[in-house]
Amino acid sequence: RSLRLDTLEDEAVPLPPSDRSGIFDLHPALSPDGSRFAYVRGLLGPLGTIELVERATGNARVLVEERASHRDLVFTPDGRRLLFSSDLGGAMNLWSIDVESGARTQLTKGAGDDLSPSAADGRIVYQNRRDDHELVLLDPSTGQEKVLYTSRRSLQGVRFDAEGRRVLFSSDVGRSVDV
Repeated sequence: RSLRLDTLEDEAVPLPPSDRSGIFDLHPALSPDGSRFAYVRGLLGPLGTIELVERATGNARVLVEERASHRDLVFTPDGRRLLFSSDLGGAMNLWSIDVESGARTQLTKGAGDDLSPSAADGRIVYQNRRDDHELVLLDPSTGQEKVLYTSRRSLQGVRFDAEGRRVLFSSDVGRSVDV
């Protein structure tokens, strides 16, 4: 669904029809210019494909055909790539896909979960859940990673601010969640 902020009008988002029952659509991501969106289309379970829809025409195409557990879809600020977490390689790692060519790159590798990617100025920040919960800054051009923050508690909702100078996240601290 889509909610217009100026009128608070609730609009249905047209998705491609399916010839199967039990279809669910999750984890939507809107491109920065609003012209397209991506989402995970699943069938009776955690596995799904990633599809891209042009909002003006409603035309859709599959970006990731392999059925896997995909989540945390987010476009890069220029709208040319889609970042997502997926267990395509066995573990839940970060991936990037060029939305025009379909060229896909695995950004992280290893056991544990890499979740909640956010991009700004050619950098990616994400949550790594291998031993502790770490907030990690990744330069995808070099593969260099820098741990920014470590906690024994869960980190969630990792996002750059609009200028790419700060990272916002929530952390489960004691009996409450702090932002």
